[in-house]
Amino acid sequence: MEKNYRDKIIINNDLDIDKIHNTERKKTTNINILLNRVKMDKKKDFNKKITFISIMIVVTLAMSAFMLV
Repeated sequence: MEKNYRDKIIINNDLDIDKIHNTERKKTTNINILLNRVKMDKKKDFNKKITFISIMIVVTLAMSAFMLV
C-alpha cells in the first residue's frame, strides 16, 4: 500500500514538472518581435511629440497674430 502511494507521488511530480516545462515553452517570444515592437513604440512617441509641438506652434502663432491685429 505504501509503495503504491509513493509511486503515485513520483508520477504526479513528474507530471507537474512536465506541465511547468510546457508552460515555459508556450511563453517564449521571438526577440525580433520584441525589438520591432520597441522600435514602433518609439516611432509612435516621436510622431505624437512632433504633432503636439506643431499644434502648439500653430496655436501660439494664431494667438500672437490676433493680438497684433
